[in-house]
Amino acid sequence: MRIEDHSLPIGETIHDQVEGRADFVVRRTYGGWFKSLMESESFDSYSGKYVLAKLLNTSSSIVWWHRLHPHAGAFVYYNPKDRYFPDFVALDTDGVHWIIEGKSEKG
Repeated sequence: MRIEDHSLPIGETIHDQVEGRADFVVRRTYGGWFKSLMESESFDSYSGKYVLAKLLNTSSSIVWWHRLHPHAGAFVYYNPKDRYFPDFVALDTDGVHWIIEGKSEKG
């Protein structure tokens, strides 16, 4: 990953994690991710991605996780011409790598 793919926008600060949807701000940068490969992360949905990151971050079965932003170019071909851009990759305590897609309550 190039460093410019994960840089804090000018004027933006890293915010503390929030406990509920009412305090969540789309694309705001949140810190406190001790199992993430990055110190801070931003999310485009609360229930689909932010809550999933919090679960990964606190699971005793997860060694590390990484948020895959579409602009970073991480994708998997699922047929000869179409690509899938997953939301996360994680490593569990059994050494298994997981490709994870978060879905919001809306589906």
